[in-house]
Amino acid sequence: MAHRRLLFVSAGILAATAVGVWWGSGGLRDLQLARSVPALDPAVRSHLTRDSDREWLAYCRRNGHDDLGGVVVQLHERLRNTDRAEFARRRRPIEAALLRVATGFAEVYGVPSTLSRARHDIALSMEEAFERKQWERKYIALSSDTSLTHDSRIRELDALAERYLVGGDPYRALYSSAVATSLELECGRPVRHRVRLDLDIRKARELGEPYMLCQMLGQRGIMYWNNGDLDSMRACFDEGLALARRHGQITQATRLLKFYASFHADRGRLAVAVDRLGEAMRLAGGPGGEGARPRSQIEHAKFYADLGCWDLVERDLRGMPPLLRGMPVSISVVDREKYAFETELLSARIAFAGGRAEEGARRMERLSRSVPPGVRRTGLAEVFDEWSQGL
Repeated sequence: MAHRRLLFVSAGILAATAVGVWWGSGGLRDLQLARSVPALDPAVRSHLTRDSDREWLAYCRRNGHDDLGGVVVQLHERLRNTDRAEFARRRRPIEAALLRVATGFAEVYGVPSTLSRARHDIALSMEEAFERKQWERKYIALSSDTSLTHDSRIRELDALAERYLVGGDPYRALYSSAVATSLELECGRPVRHRVRLDLDIRKARELGEPYMLCQMLGQRGIMYWNNGDLDSMRACFDEGLALARRHGQITQATRLLKFYASFHADRGRLAVAVDRLGEAMRLAGGPGGEGARPRSQIEHAKFYADLGCWDLVERDLRGMPPLLRGMPVSISVVDREKYAFETELLSARIAFAGGRAEEGARRMERLSRSVPPGVRRTGLAEVFDEWSQGL
């Protein structure tokens, strides 16, 4: 009897060891993550769950800041769009994945705030964490909710920003505040916009949030450009570019280079403008630039469209379908719709320029019925403006 009991215990130990080996190899975690985020790229999931720390950091270095940022967005979207029961089931494996991505941001790109945010989220109770996700849903909705007045949205966004700041989440606080700041300009209040923007930039510096700081420096540079203060414009663009390159933020770097290209083109320095756009295209074509490539290609095409070089526009647009098909799965649906939208808008402009007014009008009519919700001002307004010019 004792012998039989010993065999039974031994079998139990072996079984437990087998489970431990399976867990340690990442099998169970991989399965959990697959069930929690079915749309996550299997290759990304495999690296998240199976790589050693050294292998994971090498993977982060190869794939770039923007692609990792897209994974973060995808993971947060999955947590955000759930009810309480589903959130409780999904939370731990998704937060474990977010923590590992955040480690890559901190170790490879020198962005410790992302890691602090991930650790902060993990430490929250289930009820607190679920409530935070409801805040997140709210600020995303407020970004484009036209059923409220601008002032109502500003008040709600400011309240959210304060709540996030008190709750130890500086990135989301800055994001909420930045949306409210942009609404001041849409309300026709440039002085309040400038004061708020300066305050947002100061906060972004203090809180160590490079992505939001790059975004705001670009906005302030445009403001200085419009006011004719070109030295200050260059200072903002140059600081933003240096920051984006240091932290591997290719999308922000290409955005700022596009601003520089537009500036030089406006002054008739077309060769310099083309050079800046070419630099943006090279950055987007390098390691980690997959998420920035469609945007850079579209900006390149729009630049030539404004010059009336329609053969070059057509050349750029021919390269768009494979770029759109090859976009990382982590790129949001809204961004995919925007790229497809702008590609079709340029196709309509080509039709008008070639004297094919009926084709251009058909394309414009289709676009006017399918403006993506995230496009807002640059949606219908741009369609109708281009439509009228084409006719």
